[in-house]
Amino acid sequence: MAIALSFCFFVILMVVVGNISARRKRKHTSEDYLLAGRIHGRFAVALSAASSAVSGFIMIGAVGAGYTMGLIALMMPLGWFFGDLVFWLLFPDRINQRSRDHNCNTVPEFISESAAGSRISLVRKYLAVVIIVLVGGYAVGQYLAVGKAVSVVFDISIPAAVIISGVVILAYSAKGGLESSIPTQFFQALIMLITTLGMLSVAIWLGGGPSELMDFLRSTHPELLSFKVGQSWWLSLLFFAGFSGAAFAFNMGTPNLLVRIMAARSPEEAVKSRWVYMGFMQATWLSMSLFGLLMNVFFPDIADPEQALPVFSQEYLHTVISGAVMAGIFASVASTLDGQVLVVSSSFAVDVSPGFYQRMTRRFGLRYQSMVTIFVSCAVGAVAILLKDSTNVFDVIVISASAMGGTVGVAFFITLMRWRTSVPALLTGLVAAILTALAWRHYGLSQYILEAAPSFIAGLITHQFIIKSVRSD
Repeated sequence: MAIALSFCFFVILMVVVGNISARRKRKHTSEDYLLAGRIHGRFAVALSAASSAVSGFIMIGAVGAGYTMGLIALMMPLGWFFGDLVFWLLFPDRINQRSRDHNCNTVPEFISESAAGSRISLVRKYLAVVIIVLVGGYAVGQYLAVGKAVSVVFDISIPAAVIISGVVILAYSAKGGLESSIPTQFFQALIMLITTLGMLSVAIWLGGGPSELMDFLRSTHPELLSFKVGQSWWLSLLFFAGFSGAAFAFNMGTPNLLVRIMAARSPEEAVKSRWVYMGFMQATWLSMSLFGLLMNVFFPDIADPEQALPVFSQEYLHTVISGAVMAGIFASVASTLDGQVLVVSSSFAVDVSPGFYQRMTRRFGLRYQSMVTIFVSCAVGAVAILLKDSTNVFDVIVISASAMGGTVGVAFFITLMRWRTSVPALLTGLVAAILTALAWRHYGLSQYILEAAPSFIAGLITHQFIIKSVRSD
């Protein structure tokens, strides 16, 4: 009971923060709802973007990876750092400035309004559909993850937990849009940071210190203390490079991250947010990977390594602290889920039919966008409930994220680089990227290099091939 009360306390705080932010809106315009009025500085933008990007993987998947892979799991965040660094060094100021120059509020609008200096309405609608399908698929997995966490806390069924989670998220996101989401995600990011660093520190302290823990692992699980993948440094380097490439494609192709960069108050603030963003990513990811490794000391035969964090908190911590940890897990998933719901709803409402959107907003104002957000959240939640017993949800999440890097990422990159493009070239490149992601996973190559980077490269090469073929004709 104490765990549930503690959990509820932190979740209610999230809702309160979001609703207070919604009431601070000054103009009640589409830009307020979709880009938070472009008023936020580096810390709000960076922590909102980071918490929106990491999803439940940090506090669930990273723990499981650290448990089963050992020190090799550290190569994932370290490789990711270099992909993040390239993206954040070169592109945030361009993204923010060009979204201002073309008055763009969504990612498909950004691409269609600025690509080749002309409007490409077909590409905008196609990208909107791609985002609805891929980000929606990703959100289904997030709904299941948050539903499972809530079902454990309250001992209820997953469908009931999904419904409760959806109501909580809509309580702060539907009314205020991104203006409510950014401050709430800032608060959620702080909860995640305290939880991840705190739990690693507690595990080290209870285990007798770093040297004693390493001695125990060296005697019982020496294979976990090697950085070699398959006892090969070449495979390790390939693994590292694969995550670097995946990070770049992920950043370039994740709409809920891109719109937060667009929402910064200036290009300068967007640039300055890089170290806050990357610092948060590295601190949380490395902490949870190391925590997962140390769980081999506390739970040598745990049935599900990805559940090591809640199991550890319930076993070794006070019930109030355990409830706070569960709230941290909820925050890590909810921060991504509400960003994805807003992205899908904006694509559905704004980009599929811009003319219809303008007519509806003139008639209903921002209530129309709020209604679409509620509809999208209910639809995604319903699909999650239908798939609650599916064993392929994780694959759907990974393929969706990778395909986004190859589709949205390719189109976004071409736009930023001001390359010559055309509707056939863009559409063909996006199709090639999706097919590459599916084939890459089907043939098991993702165990060496995540499909995000190959799908991005395939989409880019296909686009350039079409452009050069047309030029040579």
